Amino acid sequence: MTPIDNYINELKTAPLGFLETYRYKDTRDMILPKYMAKIPEPTVIIVPYWMNLLAFSPAVITGGVVTYATLSTKQWPLYLLVTIAAAAYLIYITIRDKKNPKIPLIANRETLEFKTYTFLWENVINSYILVNVGAKRKYKSLLIENQYGIIEKFPFDDDEIRDTKLATIIEYYKNKYRH
Repeated sequence: MTPIDNYINELKTAPLGFLETYRYKDTRDMILPKYMAKIPEPTVIIVPYWMNLLAFSPAVITGGVVTYATLSTKQWPLYLLVTIAAAAYLIYITIRDKKNPKIPLIANRETLEFKTYTFLWENVINSYILVNVGAKRKYKSLLIENQYGIIEKFPFDDDEIRDTKLATIIEYYKNKYRH
């Protein structure tokens, strides 16, 4: 069996692993040809700060609608206060993330820095994207197989980087700089 097959079997035999459904794809099968030609060197992916607006604006809008709908009751000041607090929090985290952006990925000739982990390209043999579809929400992870056949798992979210973009960047550098 290949290392990836062994790894998936280990996940399924873990406690409660039989409840989960795992799918994986080799990053070679996920390449975006259009993006492959445009990859800058070094590659730095930054999570846009405006993603916070998309994440929290429904709460602010819902609060505003509820406040408007309850204007005839005595509870409307409470709803207005909650809506203002949600809007203030949204503004705070947007400003915070604009000043200190999240950088989930940096790739250059020698290394791949994914979140807090660093890999040398020469040690990366295979890479996969694992999706846990058995959960209420899809959980994605980058799987890196090193020269010893050991697979390491690194969870990520689509808010940070899309799986196809991640796969394209990895394959670009892996094929170009792995010796």
